Amino acid sequence: SKEGTFAVLEPGTLVGQTIDVSMGGLSFSYIDDKNIRPKPEELDIYTLSEDISIEKIPFSIIADCEIEKKTYTNSFSIRRKFIKFGKMNSNMRSMLKYLIDTHTKKRNP
Repeated sequence: SKEGTFAVLEPGTLVGQTIDVSMGGLSFSYIDDKNIRPKPEELDIYTLSEDISIEKIPFSIIADCEIEKKTYTNSFSIRRKFIKFGKMNSNMRSMLKYLIDTHTKKRNP
């Protein structure tokens, strides 16, 4: 996705910049500061360039992997989380389609 689109795991436990987004799910990068957080239950998606927000999306975590380790401090790493969306209502689906149409980079076939 284009810069300025963020995912927030609720309740406000983790914020990251989206990398890929589709109607089925998304992935985002985040800084893992090693703090223990409560298990998130819902996901919010926000954009900075427009007032797009999709809130309280049910999801499941498919994978979580380290992208980069900051070795000079060893106090945090950059990780990528892969999310599969759960059941969404029609308003969530239409907002997600609009976000994909307007805030993602099209790939060449």
